[in-house]
Amino acid sequence: MFEPGGSSLYHYLITQPYVYLHYIAMFILPLQLSADTDWSTFNGINEPGALIGFLFLILLAITAIICSNKKILRPVSFGIVWFLLALVPTTFVPLAEVMNDHRQFYPHVGTSLAFTWSLFLIYQRWFKHFSYKPLVLICLLILCGYAYGTYQRNKVWKSEETLWKDVTEKSPLNGRGLMNYGLALMAKGDYIGAEAYFRRGLELWPYYSYLYINIAIVKEATGKTEEADYYYRKGLEYGKDYPNNYYFYGKYLYKKGEKDKAIEYLRKALEMSSALTDARYLLMDALYETRRLNELQNICTQTLQILPGDQKAITYLSLAKSGKSKAETMEETLRQNPSAEGYLNLSLQYYEDQNYLKCIEAAQKALELKKDYAEAWNNICAAYNAMQMFVEAEKACNEALRIKSDYALARNNLIWAQQNLKK
Repeated sequence: MFEPGGSSLYHYLITQPYVYLHYIAMFILPLQLSADTDWSTFNGINEPGALIGFLFLILLAITAIICSNKKILRPVSFGIVWFLLALVPTTFVPLAEVMNDHRQFYPHVGTSLAFTWSLFLIYQRWFKHFSYKPLVLICLLILCGYAYGTYQRNKVWKSEETLWKDVTEKSPLNGRGLMNYGLALMAKGDYIGAEAYFRRGLELWPYYSYLYINIAIVKEATGKTEEADYYYRKGLEYGKDYPNNYYFYGKYLYKKGEKDKAIEYLRKALEMSSALTDARYLLMDALYETRRLNELQNICTQTLQILPGDQKAITYLSLAKSGKSKAETMEETLRQNPSAEGYLNLSLQYYEDQNYLKCIEAAQKALELKKDYAEAWNNICAAYNAMQMFVEAEKACNEALRIKSDYALARNNLIWAQQNLKK
């Protein structure tokens, strides 16, 4: 079902003529372009902006009619009619955005025709007998101005961060723009800055569910799990019809270890949108780890109907049918084709399964095949740390750093072991 997102058709309609005027102004002098505007509708037709817009529309219509009566002026009339008709689809449906810069592209085919033909006629009428050199100079200066403007606009579109920063400056009342700039900051690890913009967005759009979800993600990333839970639930409260909200809350619960609860929310997300691949994959992980193998078989079969040949679904379907763990399957494969990398991966799998002795054993087999294998020593160190055997952990981490002195993960594991030894 299509939902345009707007509210009152009347208020939307009385605003559109002024939007037309804005589009023409941007065609001539595009100084206020914004990727996501914050325009709102007029409250009544007696507002100055609405009156100016209708006056402009009437003048445009009169110009088109007058020009249609003379053959030489008909390209101008045709261009104006093109401009107006091309805007019909976004005029009589109340869309969430009152105006949007990208809506100008098609209508301005007509604007270009009307504008250039008018300039040609003006030249023919009044400037034909003058020297063409000043005119060429003026045209070159105008082209240089537009070229500079294009260069500046390309700088704005250089990255997500620069684009949405520009939106926050030109459309400061747009909650979505504030949120997207916050997302760009969050992507580079600036959680404080991201949350500040999310909260600015909430002040403007207090029922925008994605803002709550993104604040929850920030809270989770900074270790404030109780606050994260609150904001995830608020996001679900205001966005019950958005499958992504269920996915993100399910992902949060999965990370917390509440996998049975996570499964409920992930299933809900997929009921609403079967195309959410991330939710589908995470559901497979959760079902496998809770040993709900019959349900896992069903979701894998459904996935292969939607995504034939999907490797993760094929792997999990095989595991569900055999009833074996990932580690057991990996171990069987390694008996046939042993490799240092294979045993390292097996070691990691045992670590994820919290089987630390088996993790150490697999890492040692990797070392038998590859003596100077820093990653294997690091796995041994991490397993000993998990078992609180910090003396052994320190020795293993030192071996990893002897082989690879800049190995950050091993250094962090060593620091953890040494801090606990001091205690």
